[in-house]
Amino acid sequence: TLGNRVVFELRRPTIEGIPSDRWAREAFIDLCDALAPAWASAQHPAEYWVKVMSERPSIQAVGRDFARWLPGLFWLNGFGRRYIELVGEPTLRATPATEVVPLDGCIVVVRGDDPRDWATPGSLHVEQAIAAHLGADLFFDRTDPHRPGRAPDWGALPR
Repeated sequence: TLGNRVVFELRRPTIEGIPSDRWAREAFIDLCDALAPAWASAQHPAEYWVKVMSERPSIQAVGRDFARWLPGLFWLNGFGRRYIELVGEPTLRATPATEVVPLDGCIVVVRGDDPRDWATPGSLHVEQAIAAHLGADLFFDRTDPHRPGRAPDWGALPR
């Protein structure tokens, strides 16, 4: 993994009177702003399972090899400093997404408004446009798990 993780699941339609998807989006952006992660994502559990997990011969996160690629494009995506350098800040800022939020040390790319819509034709169209814009080799592809990918040089991390 890329270090520490923050994980939370939202199981109620509202949190403090705010729709849970809006609350999650705001919390995600606030956390990316405060922590400047190497990479971050927020997604519906079914989306993660379909894009990253394998069931045979054992259950494992086959798409989590950060030395080769990112696990996928999700509802919310935070690209930290190393990914900004790899992809290019102008390219990330011009991503054809629902919203792009530049922060200090991280750029958040919002694929859509509702995390539950991840498999709809509209969401898939936006996802394909984002992947084409940023470079599909940046992301794990379950249909071609052995293809070459593109990732930052993690060996050059300062200690």
